This record gives sequence, C-alpha cells and structure tokens, in this order.
Amino acid sequence: MSRRINGAFNSYLCTNTSPVSRRTNGFAFLEVLISIILLALPIVALMATQAHAVTIINEMQYRIEAMHLANSYAAKIWGANKKELHLYKEGGEEYEKFAARIMGNGFPKDLSIPGATLPSVTIDAMAGGGNHVLITISWRSPKEKALRNYTQESFISH
Repeated sequence: MSRRINGAFNSYLCTNTSPVSRRTNGFAFLEVLISIILLALPIVALMATQAHAVTIINEMQYRIEAMHLANSYAAKIWGANKKELHLYKEGGEEYEKFAARIMGNGFPKDLSIPGATLPSVTIDAMAGGGNHVLITISWRSPKEKALRNYTQESFISH
C-alpha cells in the first residue's frame, strides 16, 4: 500500500512483530551464513592443494636438474682418458668445475640447484677392470629444512 505525499510515493514497510516472524528472519541469516561457510571450505581446500602441487613441482625440478648434472658428469668421466680420471675425483680440476656448476658459482641461478652442497664423487677401480663411479648431489629446497639427495651409480669400462 502506498500513498502520495508532496508528489512522491511513500511505501509503508510491513512490520510484523510477531515472535514467529523474528525467528524466521534470524533463521534465514543463519542459513546464508552456513551456506557461505560450506562454499568457502572447498575453495580453501582447493587453494591448499594447488600450493602443495607447486611445492612438489619445484622439488621435482631440482631433482631432475640434479639427475641431469650427475648424468652428464658420468658421461664426461666415461669419455675421459683412463689416465686422467684423477681430474674427476674430489679435488680435481674437472670436479671443481662440476661443483661450481652445481653451486651456481659463476653460472646463472636458473642453471644451478638452490641450496646445493658440494657434490660427492668417488671413482674406484673394479677388480675385473673398469671403474665404479658414485656421484651424489645434495640440496635443500628454499622452503624446506630437509636435505634432499640424488645418487647415481655407474660402472664404466675403459
């Protein structure tokens, strides 16, 4: 119902003050609040899952890079002259280049492994000829405290 006052229409608000009406208004608010919470929970869970997936992808990137570096170093050892293997052991000239590459010294940061420690390289002669090569690369991801390792074991015959 409305009535005309000074050329404008004013509508009357229906104000029902019965106890049933007041309970219904509060119940509607509670329904809306619960539905918002129920919709927000899956969205928050999805965001947490996405953040965890990004962490796993970064971890796998470091592991793949370590695998590639160890594999390429083992290939260099395989191609080296048998008399020059001492250069590839810890303390050797080739080892120092390998360690610098892993640690990022003199290389762009996107080509190194963040939080890497000095790699471990052992080359031992085998009884039947050839060499046993063990390469271990360790790193610590920027957001994690645990030390990660990748170890490659190769048997190289010259």
